[in-house]
Amino acid sequence: MFKIEFIEEGISIRKIILKNLKTCTEEICFDHTMLLSFRNFRFMEIGEIYCCKLFLSGKVTADGETYRFNRYVSIGTQHFCEIVNFKGDIYYIEDFHMKNHCKFIRFHVERKDLIQVGEIIHPILSE
Repeated sequence: MFKIEFIEEGISIRKIILKNLKTCTEEICFDHTMLLSFRNFRFMEIGEIYCCKLFLSGKVTADGETYRFNRYVSIGTQHFCEIVNFKGDIYYIEDFHMKNHCKFIRFHVERKDLIQVGEIIHPILSE
């Protein structure tokens, strides 16, 4: 569960600061669902609490943060790897086959995006 701390409205994208209520991690993520569908995340309000899923854009690199591979999941029509950092924060990355049944990966995060809020799934994942 995440509490919305701040929303910065942009022309085509919103920057949202969320606070994970379990781990106290503050996340800066982006929402561009308003460009794609009327079924979007526009309903989110500062101070309110939501169940959110965050997608990490980036790449697997030797100098990235260490994450534990948790499981493969489907969100909408897409498949992802669910990963967890040492604090217990859960994220989603592109589905790739874990080599040699490795339980840990090092991932360099370039950006975080909202892909699900409550029962609303990002429009790209519903196609």
